[in-house]
Order: sequence, then C-alpha cells, then structure tokens
Amino acid sequence: MLIIPPERTREVSGLRKFPLIWFILAALVCVFPTTASASNSDLTLYVDGEKQELLHPLLFEGQHVYIAVDAAAKQFSLKGESQTAAELTISGTTYRFQEDERTAAHGQSQSEMKAPALVRENTFYVPLSFVADKLSMRLSWDAWTRSASLYKKSNPVSTPAEKPSAPAIVQDSKVIGAGNKPSVPGELSRLKAVKLEGGRLSVQTSSPVDVQPLYLSDPAGSIPDRLVLDVPYAVLEEQIGSEGTGSIDHPLVSQVRYAQFSHDPSIVRIVLDLKQPVAFQVETGAENGFAVSLQNNEGAGNAVYRVVIDAGHGGKDPGATGLSKREEKEFNLNVAKKVQAVLANYPQVSVRMTRDDDTFISLDDRVKLANEWPADVFVSIHANTFERPISGTETYFWNDNSKTFADLIHKRLIETSGFEDRGVRKTAFKVIRETEMPAVLLEIGYLTNAEQEKILLDNSFQDKIALTIANSILEYFNQR
Repeated sequence: MLIIPPERTREVSGLRKFPLIWFILAALVCVFPTTASASNSDLTLYVDGEKQELLHPLLFEGQHVYIAVDAAAKQFSLKGESQTAAELTISGTTYRFQEDERTAAHGQSQSEMKAPALVRENTFYVPLSFVADKLSMRLSWDAWTRSASLYKKSNPVSTPAEKPSAPAIVQDSKVIGAGNKPSVPGELSRLKAVKLEGGRLSVQTSSPVDVQPLYLSDPAGSIPDRLVLDVPYAVLEEQIGSEGTGSIDHPLVSQVRYAQFSHDPSIVRIVLDLKQPVAFQVETGAENGFAVSLQNNEGAGNAVYRVVIDAGHGGKDPGATGLSKREEKEFNLNVAKKVQAVLANYPQVSVRMTRDDDTFISLDDRVKLANEWPADVFVSIHANTFERPISGTETYFWNDNSKTFADLIHKRLIETSGFEDRGVRKTAFKVIRETEMPAVLLEIGYLTNAEQEKILLDNSFQDKIALTIANSILEYFNQR
C-alpha cells in the first residue's frame, strides 16, 4: 500500500487526484495496450552491425517488419518504383508487388512472401524478410530494442577447418579478425548448456560447431551493445529450454538469451545484452562446444560509472507551479543540465539525461532508460509544493540498495542549501521503485514558499546545488 505524506499532495508523475473511473480506465489501457501507441519512428535497421539512415522509417505491422520500396531501392542500390503497384529489381530479377497481395510476380512466376505488401501514407511497403532473402542476407528482429539486423549469410564448406578460430576483437564498434571454423551441412549438433562464469561464456554442444559472431552497437548510445552468436547446423536440446538466463549480476553482461532462431536452416542464436562495450575472443574447435572470453574494451573510453540524471516532469506535465507562476519543470531541467555539465569533467563517469529539453517523458520510459543501459545510480530532481508555506529539503528512496546513497546526498544537500531538514523518506514513487540501481528522488525545496522559491530560482544557487549533487555522486563512487 502506498502511503503519501500529508504534506505531499501530488504524485511525481504530475497527476492530481482522479475519480475512480479514471483509474479503472487507466488500468484497462495498461492491460490492453493498443498497437497504435508504439511509434514506427523508433524502429532501427542495422546492416552488418552498422546503423542505417533510411529514406522512410521501417514499419512494424502484423508482427512483420516492412521496408518502403523506394527506401530499399536507395539503401541497397536497387532499381525500384512505387506507385499504385511497386517494382524492385534485385540481382537482375524484377519483382512486381500489389497492395494486400502476398506474392511477388516476376516474369511468368510468382514468389510467396511472409506478409502482404502494404500502402501506408502514400508509401508502398514490402516485407523486409523478402528483400533480405533475395539479397542473400539473414534478418533478425529484436522486439526488445525494436531493431532489425541484416547481415550476409555464410557459405559453409564440406570440410572442417583444422585450426581453431582466430581472435575476434571489437574495434570502432565493428568485429574484425573473426575467423570461423566451418560447419558441415546436414550434421546437426545439439546445444546442451550455456553458462557464464566470470569473463567466460561456455557453451556445451554434442559435437564441434561453427560460431558466427555479430557485434551490434548503436552509435547514438540509445540501445545497449549486444554480442550475437549464431550457431549454424545446431538445435536446442529440450532440457535447456528456450529463453535464457534472465537478468544476471555480472559486470559486463546484463542478460543472456538464446533461442532456435531458424529451423531451415537450423540455427541457434545466443545473445549477450551488454552493460558496456567489450572485447571478445571466440574459441572453437572443441568436441564438446565453444567458449567466448569477454573483457573491458579499453578502446571504448575511460567511463566506468554510469549515471542517469532525471529532470522531473516536462512538456505537457509542468509539475508544481510556484507563487511567481514559474513551473517546476523549468527548475528541474536547469539543475539537471548543470549536474551533467559538472560530471562531464570526469572521464570516468558517463551521464545520460532522461530529457535535455522541455519534452514529456513517461515514467516508464525513464525507468526503462536507466534499467536497460544499465545505470549505476539514478537521480531524479524535483521541487515541491504544498498549500501552506512550509519549506525544506526531502530525499526519497525505496529499494534497500538506495539507502546509503540517499543518506549521503541528502546530508550534502542540507549542508549546501541551509534549508530545513525534512528527512530521508522511504516512498514508492515509480522512478525509484522500479529502477534496479541505487535511486533517489530529490525535493530540493518548496516553490510555494515565497522566500524559498526566490532562492530556488536563483541561478547561482542552482549552480551550488548542481555541484553538490555531482560531488555526492562522485563521493558515492569513491572518486572524491
């Protein structure tokens, strides 16, 4: 049960008290989400590990990924036309598409597609799987990160290589020097166990296998790096299941996932969701499986600690309104950006902002950013309001792993601000309840107190508060 202190009459989300019917309707929306709520503008295409900029965004509809015909033509240097019907010339063959048809005509023949062609907003789309197949590329769709990946299919030979694979390392977010031991078509190996211990992933198989590594890195940093390991001519044993390890406590890896990626041909895919860029070496040739060694990628920079700074509210959610009619979201963002600026001087710290302008960001998205990166600490910055002119600083936490951090940063804020100490409180606000790392929500002061509002809106005071927050984070990491 959530208990709100009597002086705190608003939730962090900025929502006021609603009639019961609105809570019921909100719950129904959560239970039965609509597909329209997900924007296609956030779909990403990778080709051989490189993020692509497309003429039109990808489309995800009916559990299929689509690419616009003119975007495919430009992206892959094909000939294409897109009108009431559409054409693509791939490897000398011209395929003709009709809206809502699942076949592509070429000459007197037709090729089946996994989904029908579509027209959306006067743009003709065809299944990306069809284009990938005709380009002899393998398509992977990751629903977690809403990204599609294409990479060239390997051409296995009939005899195994005598030497194990050469080391594969990450350089400029690409995999280089990855020599693979070819597999023998028709011989299926059973994948029996996957284990991650220390810096080594061990995979047990019933016979020697080939491993095809693919390192995926988003240059914008919005998606965590992933190491993909495809094992051709392999199947999962029933006893191993088909999901993976779930979230794990590891310095480099947040999760290990695996699945039967394809049945024709038989390919097992193992995905390591990474906490930071890594260098890796694939060791194959053993009769009972293969191993992958992982280590920090020294070429990726000196950042060791990951910090999310959350400027509360934003956009259509103004937060509190002060006596001067200034809105809380402005104060929160100003202080958050100042904290970011201070921490930018420390190469061992990497900072991400939940927002860096006047944009509405949902609480779910704030939590998701912190957990998926994943961050080492999360700091949400706010200013308070109440009907009476009370004043003071409050620091909120929820999970037990946050108490030490909360005590430290609250003590430093009281020392700097000189405001009344209203204590460190355990309260289940979403952004600190559902974040997995040490997380705090700071209520620096009250905008509804005339004297305190004047101080809070003073630029030099905001500089001091931002420096205190930044120094508290560094102190928590033993960097001061």
